[in-house]
Amino acid sequence: MDTKFDSTHQLLPDGKYKIDDFDKGVAFSSFLPGIGGAEGVPLWCMYVNRGQSVVSFGVANKDNSIAEFLPATWAYQLVTTQGFRTFCKIDGTFYEPFQKGNDSREHDIKRSMNIEPDRLGISEVNNTLGIGFDVAYFTPVNKPIGSLFRVVTITNHSKEAKKLDVLDGLGLILPIGYSDFGIKAMRRISEAYASVRLVCGKVPFYASKVVAHDEAEVTKVVQGNFYASWQVKGGRLEEVEPFVDPDLIFGANNDLVTPRLFIENDKIDRDAQIWENRLPCALTPLKAQLDPGESVQLVSLAGFSPNEEMLADFLPEFKTYDDVQKASLKSKELIDDVLLPAFTVSGKPLLDAYSKQNYLDNILRGGIPYILPSKQGDTPLHIYSRRHGDLERDYNYFELPPHPLSSGVGNYRDICQNRRCDTWFYPQLWDQEIRMFAELLQADGYNPLGIKGYYWQLPEEQAGVLCPVKDDEAKKEFCNIFHSEFHPGQLLHWADKFKVELKDRKEWLDDILAKCDRKLVAGGCEGGYWVDHWDYVVDLLESFAAIYPDRIDEVLTEKADISWFYEGTQVVKRDDKYVILPSGMPLQLDAVIEKAGTTMDLPPVTVFGKLCALLAVKAVSFDHDLKGIEMEAGRPGWNDSMNGLPGLFGSSACESAEVAALASWVLGNMASIPDPQMPAGVADLIA
Repeated sequence: MDTKFDSTHQLLPDGKYKIDDFDKGVAFSSFLPGIGGAEGVPLWCMYVNRGQSVVSFGVANKDNSIAEFLPATWAYQLVTTQGFRTFCKIDGTFYEPFQKGNDSREHDIKRSMNIEPDRLGISEVNNTLGIGFDVAYFTPVNKPIGSLFRVVTITNHSKEAKKLDVLDGLGLILPIGYSDFGIKAMRRISEAYASVRLVCGKVPFYASKVVAHDEAEVTKVVQGNFYASWQVKGGRLEEVEPFVDPDLIFGANNDLVTPRLFIENDKIDRDAQIWENRLPCALTPLKAQLDPGESVQLVSLAGFSPNEEMLADFLPEFKTYDDVQKASLKSKELIDDVLLPAFTVSGKPLLDAYSKQNYLDNILRGGIPYILPSKQGDTPLHIYSRRHGDLERDYNYFELPPHPLSSGVGNYRDICQNRRCDTWFYPQLWDQEIRMFAELLQADGYNPLGIKGYYWQLPEEQAGVLCPVKDDEAKKEFCNIFHSEFHPGQLLHWADKFKVELKDRKEWLDDILAKCDRKLVAGGCEGGYWVDHWDYVVDLLESFAAIYPDRIDEVLTEKADISWFYEGTQVVKRDDKYVILPSGMPLQLDAVIEKAGTTMDLPPVTVFGKLCALLAVKAVSFDHDLKGIEMEAGRPGWNDSMNGLPGLFGSSACESAEVAALASWVLGNMASIPDPQMPAGVADLIA
């Protein structure tokens, strides 16, 4: 089967997507999936088709970067300086692979990139020098620490022995404790907080001395980013200490471009390093004599640890290269298990691969339902979900909470869109998706922007008796989790942090959650309400009907338990949002205001009642020509380039079509409803 698309792009039989001469094509950015497993802490990782690809990574969000988060424009420009680098002296002659300097133009070089669902690989073969470089990136899964493996293999392809002197790693690595804004807008003052110390023998631990803020309270930073390296010798991992002071590598120019002192000197004075008050590096030395056909491997692991003790427990898991390969295999097995529902076999391998990748993309916003108990019954926690932030969507603040069962906040439209086929893949959900998104609809037909999903809550005074340890510090932190609604992963993270031995972690967690009430957590509108967010509720209904056509009336009318979401934010009257500029031009501005302290006490309704209310409100929201639904709440549909339309009194014909589709669906199913009921106010509005 032909899976080669052009001279440089092809789908290989093993499922890898290969791009030859990847750095010569149009610039693009992408990312690893950030799936850490149900028991693990995820790490986000962004890459581009320039330099050594990986340019930004960290845990949680942009404010916890290890390699600085860079928007795509900067990423293309800076990956060859701030990203991973490999400096080589080959028989005394300096060479840096994966660069586009004048020296590389004089060489016969072949480069390629291999993309897989859970990992990235790049390679370079320099036929002029007779040297090859292979780099693999992947993240360990189901581990209490979020981290990224980088495995570098250097091979002598020539017919002569080669003497290598190498520095490999990051020219810039951020200590933990900086905000993304702080490191970009106040880089110089942030540098004064930088500090590095060795832990676990030869592992640099990068942390701000104290939290970098201009406040009276000085807060010590106990967590840190780390960079561990090992040379593979005889199958074992031999620890190597990275250099942390970039000035000893690059010299006085401070440009992170040319490692002048490395080039000029046979040895770098490790004792001359400065360990604070400058942004550090993580460059690991390696020396080798390679006979023809021989290779040398350097394994590095970069990540974040909540404290030194957890890191000291984590790193000993990797003593041999076989341990690294096992971690690699577990990552593959996890992603294969995640993608199993989308397993496709057809006459088109490209379609098979596309089906899995498309399904994975949906998971990264919509998540996978992980069923947990609560007083209200089985409750879905959509793990692996997050807001879709990446190098090209630099405006989005994505969040991958650094604890097990990780699930981050997502936008209503996005997660509703990405879960519209969940009934097909996860029939155990029954009607919970429909009920959740219906409950988040407000009386005015709009909805909150940010959706966290279900959280759990328990009176704090009841939490103490559930704590499985007597240590005062551990017990205090355990009880603090219950101050407000909490995520179940916080309990598992607490158990990892304090090394709590539990006979059965899942059983222990379930026992606590079964005593808790669940709460649907959402909020925010960012200056207005989008006109199209509710559209995808129609898709949820249609998907459910395709699986359970005989139970639609049950879902629509059996239980009147759908509440009305309200957070004190309202669309104002026309008199308050219609303005005339000095030029005489009328505009619609400041359409939504926050009314703190207000409440809206409405009785719960059935799903049918909520849908009727939604239709009634939309039916009175048509524009003057009865063609489109008015953009009366300050926001257009999904297309951000239309942001100015609400100000110009715009309306959307697309939403008119969606209103018609929802009305048709409701009318088509009313025949099977023996006694359809709706709120009296809705009936009056329709009448």
